[in-house]
Amino acid sequence: MSNTDKAIGDETRQGVIIGRNIINNGVEIPAEVADKEFWQIVVRYQFWYSMFGLVSALSCILSGITLILNGIIGGGKWSANALGLVISDAPPGIALFFIGLIIASITSFSVKPAPKPK
Repeated sequence: MSNTDKAIGDETRQGVIIGRNIINNGVEIPAEVADKEFWQIVVRYQFWYSMFGLVSALSCILSGITLILNGIIGGGKWSANALGLVISDAPPGIALFFIGLIIASITSFSVKPAPKPK
């Protein structure tokens, strides 16, 4: 295994790689915790980060649904490819709805213990 493959393997344990960016999948708490107060603060901030993302996503989703139900259609030629979905010439409500879904998936709350060293 080359050093590049090993580095990519290390990165995928920490998060999901999309392009060259890493989307964090949460907090991984080590098995041996020296400072419990620090990790409590980390988990608390992860919670608030996730809540802010959830509120933002919910506002995008509800705004998109409102635009769709009111029949507001946008003009122009555009297309987007995100997470394997191809969207082209969609109304702004659909775009907002999908942006909300993406925000919700990126900012999801996750705290997991690290594997114990062997």
